[in-house]
Amino acid sequence: MATAESDRTSPDCVVSLRGHTDSINAVTFYPEERLIFSASNDKKVHVFHALDDSYEQWKEATTFHCNSKVTALAFDGSRRRVIAGLSNGMILLLSVGDQGSCLKLAGQIDAHKKAVTKIMILPENHDVVVSVGKDKNLFLYDQEERSLGGGRVTDAVVHTFEYEQQGRRVFLGTMGRTIPVLVLGEDYRSFSQVAELGLKEAGKQLSQCGHTASVRSLLFDEKESFLFSGSFDKTVCGWQIPRQVERSRLTQLRCRLDGHRGKVKGLAWDREHRLLFSTGDDRTVIVWDATLKKVVAHWMAHEDWVLGCELYAEAGLLFTWGRDKTIKLWKWTNVTEMAIQPPPSPVKTTVET
Repeated sequence: MATAESDRTSPDCVVSLRGHTDSINAVTFYPEERLIFSASNDKKVHVFHALDDSYEQWKEATTFHCNSKVTALAFDGSRRRVIAGLSNGMILLLSVGDQGSCLKLAGQIDAHKKAVTKIMILPENHDVVVSVGKDKNLFLYDQEERSLGGGRVTDAVVHTFEYEQQGRRVFLGTMGRTIPVLVLGEDYRSFSQVAELGLKEAGKQLSQCGHTASVRSLLFDEKESFLFSGSFDKTVCGWQIPRQVERSRLTQLRCRLDGHRGKVKGLAWDREHRLLFSTGDDRTVIVWDATLKKVVAHWMAHEDWVLGCELYAEAGLLFTWGRDKTIKLWKWTNVTEMAIQPPPSPVKTTVET
């Protein structure tokens, strides 16, 4: 059974959700019904339901048991479906009952040959499911036509991706240190590579061009055409993305934020206050002022690696999850009060232009 416990060891933690018996790999939130869906190495998808708008009281609504570790998750609100990616490469389509009361298998996609690492429903076309995996492939699945397109995108394992709706561009975070940029075809069945972020440039050190290790997390702000990337090199990079890209090389690195003591695994963005949240293997959350490029808050969030984070701005909540098998909800409206521990020393922030 899942438990929702009041966590007063940190004054800003609203609640800790427990129920999984292994690392939590992905979490997605459905605010209209106050539902949290979580995916874990324990081969389960949990559904948690908040009893009211305070988000302090939760119950476990239901659990779906899979035959493999659940490694990726997305929610399709138009169909009331959870899309779950598994470590064996399968993708499950799960119908959601009222208030998350049940999960029923509605279909499955035999796409990847290895673990699915991220899934997304395209914002402009909810029929299309995009997935990437450790088999180095990107697939596009049409839920209506039940057709599958895509294929090999890179020579490196793909950890994650972000999508730009205006230009139908896909930014890939891979085991390699660069970020390939793809453009989807108008039929959403094909793609072509048009650029690559972080290529080594003559006369510059590798760190001046981008990351020096695998890119694990990405976050794209479509309004500002700005991409953040988190890496195994323990840094976050910021990239200004031109609206039109038809060249093989981008040299738009704008900043490099160095504050974590472990691999950066998660990113979340509050555009209104221009705050960037990053999480990592050092078990911490760091809050960055994206304008001043400095740390404004930092705290120890979990007892083990923090594998991801998501922001729900309307309720002033930050969700974090990790290898300690818990999901935590944090009030972030006053980030200065969230700095229950001082930033790690040294914290270095460099800006590359």
